[in-house]
Amino acid sequence: MSTFDGGEVACGARDTSRNGAGSGKSAVLDSGATRHIFNDMSVFDKDYNPMGGSTFSVVQNRPVSSAGNGAVHFAKTDLVSGKVVGLWLRDAHFIPGQPFNLISVVALEDAGFCVDFPARTISNGGATFSFSREGKQYIIREDSTGALDTFMACGAHEDPPPKDKTDWIFEDADTHFETHGPFNLELFADKDNHILPVYCTATDSCFDKDWAGKACYGNPPFEHDITLQCLQKALRDHAGHHP
Repeated sequence: MSTFDGGEVACGARDTSRNGAGSGKSAVLDSGATRHIFNDMSVFDKDYNPMGGSTFSVVQNRPVSSAGNGAVHFAKTDLVSGKVVGLWLRDAHFIPGQPFNLISVVALEDAGFCVDFPARTISNGGATFSFSREGKQYIIREDSTGALDTFMACGAHEDPPPKDKTDWIFEDADTHFETHGPFNLELFADKDNHILPVYCTATDSCFDKDWAGKACYGNPPFEHDITLQCLQKALRDHAGHHP
């Protein structure tokens, strides 16, 4: 074991890179490490930041530098649903030349996951994944490199709402919108997001207790008819901005 940013990491581990044994990615699951480490830049998502590197002490207090950071996802089978879902690891670091990939238990727990070593499972209330013990190491391996059925962020991220195609009819008889899931705000915003207040964009979570538009549209919880009134007022505001 050796120091890593105030924690411990397993050093001298066998290669657990993307091209190691088994299909897909694999990594050592370590309860002493404070960050996720990967030795192959190709496993990072498109948000990889080459300027985000930090210096760590890994082997016998020898400092090494992270070349950057970003998100890495593992395609894992949810033990409850049987679907292949994406386990996203945020703020993972790329350290080239290291003989191991490493997933930090501390970082998983900080993101809302529960790691159960006796049961060999990782869960967050929305999905449960398995890992294995191989010798003196706990290893998590990607189950599939194919398309994912569901995306599960590292932390709490629910499945996307179903495309129920609910129809909303506003007080203007000539106005009709068809949504593709509940409260799809993109259908009520122009290119400048001016249907809702300027400071409230289509990407905001606008219908919870903290939504930015409550001063204009009222406070939740919204009953069905109240929601319609809110969207009707949004439509009138839009007409006011764009006669």
